[in-house]
Amino acid sequence: AAPMVLNLVLDLCDGNIYLDVQVTYDGVPILFHDFAPQHYGAKTIGQLDFQEIVELHNELTNLVELREIPEPLIFNVELKYPYRDDFELIPFCATQDLQTYCDPIMNVITTWNRRMFFSSFCKEVCIYMKNFQKIHPVYFLCDADDIDDSFEFVTSHHLDGMVCDSRCIFADESVIKRFKTAGLGLYTYGALNNDESHMIRQLELGLSGIITDCVQKAIKLTERFIP
Repeated sequence: AAPMVLNLVLDLCDGNIYLDVQVTYDGVPILFHDFAPQHYGAKTIGQLDFQEIVELHNELTNLVELREIPEPLIFNVELKYPYRDDFELIPFCATQDLQTYCDPIMNVITTWNRRMFFSSFCKEVCIYMKNFQKIHPVYFLCDADDIDDSFEFVTSHHLDGMVCDSRCIFADESVIKRFKTAGLGLYTYGALNNDESHMIRQLELGLSGIITDCVQKAIKLTERFIP
């Protein structure tokens, strides 16, 4: 999430940019992937003040700094909030309450006039964001093992779609039609999305979008499918 890395991604990207957002103990939304910063013992981002994290990571991006990034770039904001699997991986992971986590993010983004959407593995975060703001779409993030339950969750809580591991698509391509028929968006992530043949197949099937590390390759491929 260092600014120089972010700038590199922006230079390469022509569409959506994927952002991991967490909130510090003193209520500052930042771009940070890992729940626990290295070299800080058994403490997570939500247990540390902004200045403490800056002292560990000299280059740290505050969500507010992204205000100046011009359209038409769309922000895909993953709301990094611990859920079941995270507690198994990080036993000491402490949880902020939903309002403490979500409200600082909403306070920032509601001042922007740009396209973006939210996603999270945490069902409670998805429900909270859908209920307390109506401007930006909310997507549920899921792994490769629970498509049916995830579809039911998305539809029952009136979310806007889902982001799943692309293995789900190749295990059952009818998943895409199911979501399109329901009027829902469907994005994928995962290692397969760095492979050109897998990208092409998903685009042929009409997927809403692909999250990939190979941005330039994806942009060139996508151009073939734009009318």
